[in-house]
Amino acid sequence: MAKKAKRATSRRQAPRKAARRARTRYSDQERQRILAAAKERGLTALQVKKEFGVTPVTYYSWRKKGLGTPRRRRAAAVGAATGRALAGAANMADLVRDELRQMIRRMIPEVIASELGTGGRRRGRKRS
Repeated sequence: MAKKAKRATSRRQAPRKAARRARTRYSDQERQRILAAAKERGLTALQVKKEFGVTPVTYYSWRKKGLGTPRRRRAAAVGAATGRALAGAANMADLVRDELRQMIRRMIPEVIASELGTGGRRRGRKRS
């Protein structure tokens, strides 16, 4: 029987990744405290990481979502604000529509007069 040649293994082993840190869960009170402290002192995301151990991604996520505020209040506030915004948008659309109608009504006589000419007659018609 023929002997099988050993393969040369020249593959480099990839460097080992650093062990992941255990995921930390923060209570609403902790989030509030961290966000309030960061806002009060004007801390950057990196400074928040150094001081509180919260990653910049997590910090920005909390900030964007407005975390640290009780969820029910936040949901109610968002719902109310959205409702007001939609009502305001509907009212604004009505106001804009009415204003456009008024502008058109004011412009129509001017457009007609300019099309008919100065004597109130149509272009191209001969006077009889």
